[in-house]
This record gives sequence, C-alpha cells and structure tokens, in this order.
Amino acid sequence: MATFNKKNLNASLGVPLHRQIFLVMKEAILSGNYEDGALLPGEQDLSRSFDVSRATMRRALSDLQSEGLIEKRHGRGTFVKKAARNETPSLHESTFFNQLREAGKMKVKVLEFEYLVPPPQVRAELKLAANQVAQRAVRLRFLGNQPVLHLTTYVPEHIGRTYTRTDLGQKPLYDLIQRSGAPYTKAVQTIEATLAAPSVATVLKLETGTPLLHIKRCVFDKDGNPVEYLSALGVSDFNKIRMILGDEGERDSVNWKVTYYQSGG
Repeated sequence: MATFNKKNLNASLGVPLHRQIFLVMKEAILSGNYEDGALLPGEQDLSRSFDVSRATMRRALSDLQSEGLIEKRHGRGTFVKKAARNETPSLHESTFFNQLREAGKMKVKVLEFEYLVPPPQVRAELKLAANQVAQRAVRLRFLGNQPVLHLTTYVPEHIGRTYTRTDLGQKPLYDLIQRSGAPYTKAVQTIEATLAAPSVATVLKLETGTPLLHIKRCVFDKDGNPVEYLSALGVSDFNKIRMILGDEGERDSVNWKVTYYQSGG
C-alpha cells in the first residue's frame, strides 16, 4: 500500500501547512497511488508522517472530504472515494496529433526514466495485468528557460523497450511510439483545473498552490490498444486549450478539433 510523506512542506511558502498537506494527498489520490475505496492511515499516523499537529492534519482531511476525495465511515476509518470517470469524445486526428508533434518540438528535460508496475488507475487505463511492468518517464518542457509543462507518461513495456532515456530527451514520445510500429489513431482525455503540489511546484519554479491545467490522456493504436497514458500539468499562463466543435464532413458524427497555444514566452 502506498504511503503519504512530508515531501517538500515549507511553512515559509505563504501557503498554510494544512493546505500543502491537502495538495500532497490530493496529488497521490488523483494519480492513482491509492485505489478506489482504499483505507487511509489513521489521523495520528498521518500527523506523524507529515510531522504536524493533529489539528493541522484534521483540517487537511476536512478539505479532502469537502472536495469529495475521501469519506469517513463511523467506526471503520477514512476511505478514498470512488473517482467519477466521465466519457470524453475522441479527438480529430488531423488537428490533435499535429499539435502533439508541435508540442514535442519544445525543449525537454528528462527527470525520471524507469520500468515499474504502475499505480492501479494507470494499469486500468493501459489494460495491464496486476504485476505487468510499464515504462514511466517524467519530463519538463520549456519555453525559453521557463518550464511550462510537467509530463508523466506510462507506456506498455514492449513499446517502452524500443527507446532509451537519451531518445526521449531528443525526440517527441509521439515519434518514438510511431517508430515502434504502434501509431496513435485515437485519444481520450480529460482536462481540469488543479493546484501545484509542492513536488511539482519546485520543478516548475512556482509557489505551492499555483493554479495549473491538468490534462489526463490515454492514447490508442488502430486496433484500439492503449499505447500511452499521460498526466500533464501545465502552467496556466503559458498553456491554453481551444476547442472547436463542429461537423468535419463525416455524416452522423461530430469531431473535435483541439489546438494548444503557448503564449507569453
């Protein structure tokens, strides 16, 4: 079972400690490190993990409950609530994947590159067995010297073994997956607002709690097999998403066109 820890809590950041704890725990829950319905450690154990008072921990848990992320069951403990999963329309290849190629031309820094068993939510998205390994990478993308995108990607092992950390620092993941013989043909994604947790704020050179765009995307090949799961956190000043909804000429269907804008850099 995953455990929470203190990470980069800092009382001098101007963000109350209970709010920083809330952000750390929210990040762990939404990233799938805790399965739906998982029992959380007790309040006393969490207070020790974060090295804070029980009153501070109680306020953080109250915020999580207000957000609908956890629920307290009398006499049983505190549990992760089952996440709501909304269906999202497929995105039009001619615009969406062209934008992936363009985003891939931004300067990149590979922070982590490893093979591991992904969290439960990611395993479900990639349709992996319980002990099946995936390639995980964490990268930053830049506009000039400004980091504007924090990317965490998971790729099935048989595809991930076709490229190296060096490759990923030089070429877009889109191109590397294409090269492996598993080209993208469809993507399903959700877009929501979030706040920068301490670990992400540090590498994006932001204050903890800064608003971010959170994009979660699963990409599929022509046979409907998932070939990549992405969690992207974008600095809102530099990342905007514009959607044009309309008929692209296919009868009885509506396609979505998506454009990514990088501005202010």
